Amino acid sequence: MFRSFVTLDVLTRRGDSRFWHLAHANGTWGTWTRISGELPIQGQPDAIGASEDSLDVLAWGQDGEMLHKKLNSSSGAWTPEHGFEVRTDTKLSGPPKTMRGAPGQNQVFACSDCNELVWKGLASSADVVLVAQAPRV
Repeated sequence: MFRSFVTLDVLTRRGDSRFWHLAHANGTWGTWTRISGELPIQGQPDAIGASEDSLDVLAWGQDGEMLHKKLNSSSGAWTPEHGFEVRTDTKLSGPPKTMRGAPGQNQVFACSDCNELVWKGLASSADVVLVAQAPRV
């Protein structure tokens, strides 16, 4: 994902089921950093730039949680420093996906374990909102 014209972020779930980050800035590649600590994730993570100075990353936890972590690129610090913030009590059946909204209003969509499409404003502390029943296949 391009955070700015000079910064590229690569985020992936590697073979150890952990969440990894690699940045390319100003023509130089950094080193791989495991940002999930010892906490494994399912599926591929997703990310969205909140601004040129920050990056929000989301993942699907082993127990179905919506997990969140934020990079402040000015300081290079991840919040929380270890592990993830759990963003909802609703259990997911697949990885969350992000979408850009108005400035500072990024959105997250996912399927719940109740076969529902749910939505959450990333800046909101409220739980997810039911959007629709997902079609049964």
